[in-house]
Amino acid sequence: AMELAIALTVLAVVVLGWTARAVRVKGVAEAASRESKRQGLALRSAEAEAEESRKRLLRERDYLVDRILSELCAAKDDLERVLARLSAWPTEAEDVQAVHDWKQRHEAVADFTLFKQILEEHVWSEEGEPFVEAEEILEVLRTEFDGRAALDYADAQLGLDRKWRLVDGPHYGGFEFERPDGEYANADLRLEKVCVEVKAPEGGYLYALTNPSLPGMVKIGSTRRSPDARAEELSRHSGVPTPFVVKYSVSVSDCSAIELAVHRRLAAYRVSERREFFRIDVAQAVQVLEEIAQSQW
Repeated sequence: AMELAIALTVLAVVVLGWTARAVRVKGVAEAASRESKRQGLALRSAEAEAEESRKRLLRERDYLVDRILSELCAAKDDLERVLARLSAWPTEAEDVQAVHDWKQRHEAVADFTLFKQILEEHVWSEEGEPFVEAEEILEVLRTEFDGRAALDYADAQLGLDRKWRLVDGPHYGGFEFERPDGEYANADLRLEKVCVEVKAPEGGYLYALTNPSLPGMVKIGSTRRSPDARAEELSRHSGVPTPFVVKYSVSVSDCSAIELAVHRRLAAYRVSERREFFRIDVAQAVQVLEEIAQSQW
């Protein structure tokens, strides 16, 4: 009987040990499973966030691309005007200087391949003699300034990959002017459309508006009318319950160019690429407006 009792006791201890070990193993397995699920959820969340960020960039792509195409068109038109006036300068050295002044005015897009080619191959100084090949430059602009090169440049500036445009369907990503295989359809038409809309510089006002219903935000834009009239118009049609107030305005010689320079300087504060609202202190916004307006960018 004693031996049986001892055997049963030993068996009970062994069974309890096995049970405890099984519980520990199960606990470890369940913990590992929970951690794996947590990591999986975190990974899917990060992937979903990255995908949404990519889609958001695609949705804004056409707007951003057209801004860059507009700058290219404006630079091309300005260069053509410079070349047409070259005969007004008495020396070829001044011709070269006029072209370099053009480059400085359009520094934002001066690295466009075609513009770099023009400066390297047709504006030169041999043995101290400067020279501008005006006719050759005009011919290059006429034959090689095309939609595909311009769109490739715009996408490169924005850090976009051509294959991304398939994600959001036919309404986003430039499908209106591109084929599903990643090539281009009507790219020249798109560039022409943008270039037609590029006009000679027009003077007007830059303004900074606030609204009590939009605390912490400043609307920064331009108008060729009075800033007060613009504020009144926005108050009537924007759907905001309180009127806009003009906090600052300044007269400028080129509304579009200087407005673009201001928006670029304040890009980190911009609420949306499609809206002219900035989450920024009014005094800071006014300081930037004054600096860029005074420089007449």
